[in-house]
Amino acid sequence: MKTLKTTLRGSANSKAGWSLIELTIILIVLSILCAILAPVIGRFVRNAKIVRCREDVQAIGCAIWMFIEDTGIEYFRRCGTNPAQGGVCLAVGDGLIPSYGLGGSNNWRQQVNLAEVDYLVNHLVENVPGNSASNRYRTPLDVGFNAEFAWRGPYITPPILPDPWGNRYAVNAEFMGPGPHTEDAVVYSAGPNGYVNTKWNVDGLTPGDDDILYTFSANSTP
Repeated sequence: MKTLKTTLRGSANSKAGWSLIELTIILIVLSILCAILAPVIGRFVRNAKIVRCREDVQAIGCAIWMFIEDTGIEYFRRCGTNPAQGGVCLAVGDGLIPSYGLGGSNNWRQQVNLAEVDYLVNHLVENVPGNSASNRYRTPLDVGFNAEFAWRGPYITPPILPDPWGNRYAVNAEFMGPGPHTEDAVVYSAGPNGYVNTKWNVDGLTPGDDDILYTFSANSTP
């Protein structure tokens, strides 16, 4: 009986749990691992967002190229059908308007008014420029399915979501397609810092700071 009690007591002690020293060692090891892994994970997440953003601006740029090739129109039609009015100056996706930074142009930050500033989906997805069907581009139903030029969208899968940092994608659409202008047309993201640091109307336009651009001017191809 004495031997049995001793055995049971030893078994109970073996299940008593971790000692304070053991817990301290475990916490120290976990803290070291967190300190090592946190920057690596943070860098991985940041790089993944940048890669996604680059893919997004390229996809939007390619959609615009397809729109131009199909319609034969080198601009986004603004609210009102008079071509003499010119096209949309700024076309944007969903999302917040980024802040203004050093070297950037405030033109990127214009509010949507459905005339000079319009949503990309109205031209690339729904064919309702200025959110009005009366302004629509002609389609194969209007001119025949064998017609050379017609709107054959949608050209991109909706919706056009914000960039990975919550800001809208934007296009300086007044410089779209081949034409007399020499300025670059680009799809634009304010990048990780959320500040507009890029100019608006420059030949050979390059991104400012950490902005992310995709150029689709007359001198580039998708």
